[in-house]
Amino acid sequence: MKLGVLVFAVGLGLGGCGGDDDGQAGSGEITGRWAGTAGTDSAYLELAQQGVLVDGEACERPQMDCHPLLGATFVNRQLTGSYSWFESDGSSYTVFISLMLSSNGSELAGSYTSTKCEDTCRLDALLTRQ
Repeated sequence: MKLGVLVFAVGLGLGGCGGDDDGQAGSGEITGRWAGTAGTDSAYLELAQQGVLVDGEACERPQMDCHPLLGATFVNRQLTGSYSWFESDGSSYTVFISLMLSSNGSELAGSYTSTKCEDTCRLDALLTRQ
């Protein structure tokens, strides 16, 4: 299994906060679809934001090998959260997500950090609004 492709998809009917830069409710709007890469892997996100909370799930590909997003928030233009999964041998892994929304609101850039590597690894990530 690759590091994982993010898809944050639950609760798409929820409205988000507007695009004001007050530093409170995320300082932007991230609800929607995003696509790009994390390291050499594809990355895809569908985000549902309500205030500082973000609902969703993480997938290898859209609707394939998905995992619920845990504790995701969007504060001061930064999306943070994680997802975990179990392998068939019972081992479990977690990916920690930290992505910053660009000033024009068209990109999320940052990192995915996985515990699946022998030593925890960090992959650079860049996703664009679709």
